Amino acid sequence: LNGCALSTCSRYRTPLGDLYIDQKVFVDECVNSDRSLREYCFVVNAELRDTGSFDMMDFRSEEAEHSLEMQLPFIAKVMENRTPGSYGVVPILVGSLSSSRQTNYGKIFAKYVADPRNLFVISSDFCHWGLFL
Repeated sequence: LNGCALSTCSRYRTPLGDLYIDQKVFVDECVNSDRSLREYCFVVNAELRDTGSFDMMDFRSEEAEHSLEMQLPFIAKVMENRTPGSYGVVPILVGSLSSSRQTNYGKIFAKYVADPRNLFVISSDFCHWGLFL
């Protein structure tokens, strides 16, 4: 992957409950289920996709990608006291980035980093062990 890719899934299942991915489906469910949650409903995934700078992960690749998967139970645990449906996750798989792409993504992410409602969980796939067959 030469760049970043976004999820096409609507949710991730974890042993601690489902994490809903910030997609239009999530926003529609959120608004329809409880109007008071409207302020929490956002479409970051769509905004990022609309920049034209992101690939979309296909389901097979996403299902096989363990670097995102390893973080999900921790996120579910941290968010367990939040109202279900009051937040969405925006999984972003980061591949190789040239200097110009790093600059471009930095500009894209700047407004989200500046918004205190957003939490970034950044992880590196730095360790592999066991036999690879």
